[in-house]
Amino acid sequence: MYTKPEDSLTTKQNESLRGRFLVVWLVVTLSMLRIASWVSGQIILFLTYGRERVFREHLQIVRVKPQLVVSNGDLLLNRSFEHYLIGVVIWIPSTTLLLFLAWKLLPKPYQEVMRQQGSPAGWSILSTIILFFALNMLSLHWALLLAAVLLPVLLLTARSVISTDGRA
Repeated sequence: MYTKPEDSLTTKQNESLRGRFLVVWLVVTLSMLRIASWVSGQIILFLTYGRERVFREHLQIVRVKPQLVVSNGDLLLNRSFEHYLIGVVIWIPSTTLLLFLAWKLLPKPYQEVMRQQGSPAGWSILSTIILFFALNMLSLHWALLLAAVLLPVLLLTARSVISTDGRA
């Protein structure tokens, strides 16, 4: 006889599972936002200066608001909206795809637990707040390295919480 996974897990275990996915959601969302912003900056620079000059002078966007500012001191007037649109077109589909993939990598009992009402664990809320600031303050390389380490760890530990028969 099959028992529902939410019946066989304690409230604390359910909160922990929800907490893991909250952290996965934040890491994927912010990492893809950083990547999309960088890629859209590169596209704007290529369109404005040309690929060769961007690489030769190591140009990059150093500030986005209120106007795009390039590392050589130039202001890219009226290019902010293009930067935003390109970033959104990259960010939303890639984030949705990666979250869908992360969801599919979770065991079925875990997915059943996540469909139920409930709140995430306290540790995950604190972790989410810390990661929010860390992923935004670190350089792109370090933020992506942190994300690349955290995602497999979170997904693997989520798989270990629930065994294949749906019990903790």
